[in-house]
Amino acid sequence: MNTSTTASKSSDIPGFVDRIVRPLTHLFNPLILRIAGGRWFPMFSLLHHRGHKSGRIYATPVTGFPRGGFFWLGLAFGQNSGWARNVLAAGDAYLRYRGSDYHLVEATVVATAEVADELPRVVRLGAAAFSMPRGIGPHLASALAGGGMNLVLTGRSGSELEAVAADQRKHGARVLTVVADLLDDDARTLLIGAAQREFGGVDVLVNNAGGDPLRQFEEMSIEENESIIKLNLFAPIALSHLVLPGMLERGRGHIVNISAMAGRVGFPYTEAYAAAKDGLIGFSRVLRTDYRARGVSSSVLILGAIAGAGQGQRTMDQMRMPKSSFMAPVGLVAKALLKAIDKDKAEIVVQPGPGRMLRAVMDFYPGLGPWMNNQMGVNRTLREIQDFRKSQTPAGR
Repeated sequence: MNTSTTASKSSDIPGFVDRIVRPLTHLFNPLILRIAGGRWFPMFSLLHHRGHKSGRIYATPVTGFPRGGFFWLGLAFGQNSGWARNVLAAGDAYLRYRGSDYHLVEATVVATAEVADELPRVVRLGAAAFSMPRGIGPHLASALAGGGMNLVLTGRSGSELEAVAADQRKHGARVLTVVADLLDDDARTLLIGAAQREFGGVDVLVNNAGGDPLRQFEEMSIEENESIIKLNLFAPIALSHLVLPGMLERGRGHIVNISAMAGRVGFPYTEAYAAAKDGLIGFSRVLRTDYRARGVSSSVLILGAIAGAGQGQRTMDQMRMPKSSFMAPVGLVAKALLKAIDKDKAEIVVQPGPGRMLRAVMDFYPGLGPWMNNQMGVNRTLREIQDFRKSQTPAGR
């Protein structure tokens, strides 16, 4: 199949980063070569090109996307990278993408800004800010860094943030870490200000910070319940309010909020948490309605129980509880995030089975969730987890 190809030029990599990243590409390329071009790995295509001096045929993994009759190939190191020089000199190349082969001709280099509307959102949006050091956060960071995005990571543990950042930098991502307590007004303002200074703006905001102590409502003070709502609902609203003016000025942006099924299923001991997560769904819907026509969209991921990451998984590991078939693997959350941005999805439910339909049924039959929890032993399990956490809490707290 003959098709033209246009290579979109990504932002230049600073010299010192370039000197570090280029050797790493030689280290990881042999591994990526094994999967590039395969049906199940759309992020990596395999480009066969002829050396403009040697005449030899080379195979190089690249990031490419078909759009509008063209293949867009990202130039992570600019148009002077070896494969780009070869393709431009020869005038053609062969590309394997998702198991199919394409003959590429008439290669041209253009700036990303000139073709932004043709590129997937995950490629054309340049900097993502995350409230996330723990749980599923590192998996979300890896997903977007794999799409060529720069990252701003925030959380309360500097060591955990740096561990995540170091892992992403190995793969060529530019990463800024900001230690911050998202319950603090000034800390949120400083966070977004740092992201704007480093990358010129925030194009994607992922509100992933959250959590719940899983304690009986009557045993917690009203201040403790207020903190749960602030972390899970008010902080995402406040961060969205801070990044929105810049997004509107640039005419593009995407805010992704991480919610949960807690409010629909009626999990015990989650009163304030469930209220906050349901409120986050409503906020995401209205924000999307109000600003999508102006280039800024919003999505919400509604998560069930997640296996392989997060506070729930850590607690189950500590209690040596077996993995449940009703838990979704953490990789599905990362895939849902990319889909929400690239396909501009309003809501994605992440849980085994027909999650969206089950959520709709629970809206119609409010008593179904609690009944299912009791029948499947969820209530008993959560009581055991609550008792375990209580036993791990020092006296007086």
